[in-house]
Amino acid sequence: MLGTTWSTEGYVYERLSDPEFTIFRVNAEEVAEQRPEPQRTIMLNHLENERKRMTTAQYQQEYLAIPSDKTRQIFPDKLIARCMNATRPNNISDAFDYVCGVDPAGMGKDEGSISIFKINSDTETAIQTDHIITTKLYTTQTTERIVSLNQKYNFNKIYVDDGGIGFGVFSELLNEDDTKFKTIPLNNSARPLDYKDEKRKRILYEDMIFNLLNLMEKGKVSLLQDPEIRESLKSYKFEYSDAGKLIISSNYNHPVQSIMRAVWHLQTKSLKLRVFSLRV
Repeated sequence: MLGTTWSTEGYVYERLSDPEFTIFRVNAEEVAEQRPEPQRTIMLNHLENERKRMTTAQYQQEYLAIPSDKTRQIFPDKLIARCMNATRPNNISDAFDYVCGVDPAGMGKDEGSISIFKINSDTETAIQTDHIITTKLYTTQTTERIVSLNQKYNFNKIYVDDGGIGFGVFSELLNEDDTKFKTIPLNNSARPLDYKDEKRKRILYEDMIFNLLNLMEKGKVSLLQDPEIRESLKSYKFEYSDAGKLIISSNYNHPVQSIMRAVWHLQTKSLKLRVFSLRV
């Protein structure tokens, strides 16, 4: 078995004390020192930059094969397994609302992610019906994809990360007649409180992460059994700095980024208005 322990818990960490396994520890600094030039210098410079970028616990865990009791997985394996029980449906039901969460990506190496959920307002639950990984799309192409999905699902709301490259997608959706009134920006800093965007309330990145965790723990969210979703959930870790600041990290965040935005809909408690006619 080849692996890196994420913390002082989990299957890989438990095998370190398993007599049935022979353990070989190899850290990145040792590997770099044994490389010929110029690879040796390139690797050592990279490790030095990573040491400056990361916390001590993160660096030791990622590059020195030293498990950290400071770092914990946000979404435990058992919780992930319990919540990944949804399957892609064969049809769309008019009896439910559908919402969309979007984490756009550009033409670089990063992936984008689109998550679609069916909302049951009576039970206040969200069931994932589709998850789409996007790569190397212009913002206009991402927008076209969402507009096409909206024609299929008639979304109640579309929640978009409008930071960075996402601002282009958000702006383009606002220019589309079918999506401009249902597109909501949800970035890591603020969310609108009224349709005029005159009042805004701060919403931290951590709020969306731990809202997803809370909903999963309460059985309010059902996720598709896609390996990318499992990998993304498992990659989210947290620790506290020496100053007590919460630090959240992930090396594959895109699926969770779209999921956490879509399920934020359950926090909005928006009224589902209907029109009834009375015979007088």
